[in-house]
Parts: sequence; structure tokens; C-alpha cells
Amino acid sequence: MKKSFLLFALCLMMGFSIFSLSGCACANAIENHRIIITSSNIRRGLVEGGGTYSTNTNVTLTATAINGNNFIAWIKNDLIVSHEEEFTFIADQQTEGKYTALFTTDNLEFFMLNEIVYDITGIATFENGFHLSNIELIDVKSGVTAGLEQDLAVLNNKVVGNVGNVSATDFQLNERIYYVNKDYYFSVTLKYNYLNDETNAISTGEIKAKFNVDFNLLSSGQVVGDTITYTEENYTLTQTFEDGYYTVEVNYTTLEIPSQWNDTSSHSFNIRFIYPFDKTV
Repeated sequence: MKKSFLLFALCLMMGFSIFSLSGCACANAIENHRIIITSSNIRRGLVEGGGTYSTNTNVTLTATAINGNNFIAWIKNDLIVSHEEEFTFIADQQTEGKYTALFTTDNLEFFMLNEIVYDITGIATFENGFHLSNIELIDVKSGVTAGLEQDLAVLNNKVVGNVGNVSATDFQLNERIYYVNKDYYFSVTLKYNYLNDETNAISTGEIKAKFNVDFNLLSSGQVVGDTITYTEENYTLTQTFEDGYYTVEVNYTTLEIPSQWNDTSSHSFNIRFIYPFDKTV
């Protein structure tokens, strides 16, 4: 009887051990990750390499331009992830998803953010003995849905000093593309510090601006040579075509001017986009 009981207990222990080991194996099980690939236009380029891949295996996507076109970039969620025709990465939960290969187009269909300029001028001295001392943060977001904008560009801690004039061009930019046929929403946040000349006390201020840009409006803009200009209530859209390159600029000129700033102050915001993407400005 005792032997039977010991044998039964041993079987239970072995079964529990096997179950525990299998549980660990399941926790670390290899997953399958779906990689979906598309071409921006199959008449201009072909793609291969999509499929289902196991965790930690290599994925190589290949883009091949045809009919005299050129490959531009691989994008995922409108962010550029590679400028190489052969793009290799490791399959996992972060890399699974849809990738699109962009190829050159005959007309302007999409473009890439190239530069952001944030200008503040004419505020060498604020009213009541204050002056601008530091730009703490300029944060720019964009997206196709209002209130769901994604990070686009950030600038942190730019010392201004007593001059009071700043042109912030050294943003950290995300390589995001934009489509001509979409309406985009933008939000801009400016956080700044200003100094009391008498007490040396530092105060803070914040400005937020929101606006949307419909690039389709260029089709109804004023045409002068190779330049198209569309003027909206709060911004101006300008498209130029020169030496095979498109440049699209959004100039937002009605940003809020705080009450402490001089009446002669100006406060503007300019975004520049280009196509193709290899132009150096």
C-alpha cells in the first residue's frame, strides 16, 4: 500500500514538473509576425519580401524601380524607416505591420518634411522691465485627425539672452511624409522664460496654436510661372517647382502675441516640405 502511494505521489510530481516546463515554454513561445508590403505604384516599382516571420528572424524587404523610375524610401505609418532598396530588420511585435515602398512620381503626390522655422522678432525688451531669457520648449505635432496629432519636431532649451530675436531652425525632426490629397492638423506649443530686470525673478509663459492645412487648396491658388500661392485667413500655402524639385511651404503668421511683448513684436511659424527627398536646401 505504501509503495503504491509513493508511486502515485511520484507520478503527480513528474506530471507537475512537465506541466511547469511546458508552461515556461509557452511563455517564451516563438510568435509569428505578419509583414505586409506594398508599392506606392506598381507601374513604377515592385516589392518583395513580405510574409509571416518567426520572432527574431531576419526580414529583408526589396524594392525594385522599373520603367525609368527611382526608389525613394520605405515607410511605415508614414514615417520613413529606410532609404535603402534592401531593408533588413528583425521580426518582432514592434516591427510587424505594413511597409510601403515609395517610388518617384510624375506629379506631386507626396512629400517629406524638410525644415521648420520658428521666428520671434522685435521683443528685445518686454513691457514693465521684462525681457525674454530662454525658450524652454517648442513642440510641433501633426496628424490627420484633430486632437490625435503625433510628435513631429521638438526643440529644447534655446538661450535667447537680451536680444529677444530667435529663429529656431535646429529642430529634431521625424522623417514623416505627407500626402497632397489629405487634410492635416498641426499644433504648436511654445514654453518660454522671461526675466524681471529689477528683481531677476524668472517667470514662465506658454502659447499654444492649432490650425489645419488642406494641401488640395493649392489647386485653386494663384499661379505665377512655376509658383502657386494660396492665402487662407491664418496661413499662406506656396508651391514652387524648380530644377525638378517641388517645394511646398506653409507660413503661419498669426500666432498669438502675449500681452507682455512689445507692440512691434512678430511671431510666425514656417514649415517646408520637399519632393523628391534628396534636395539639400
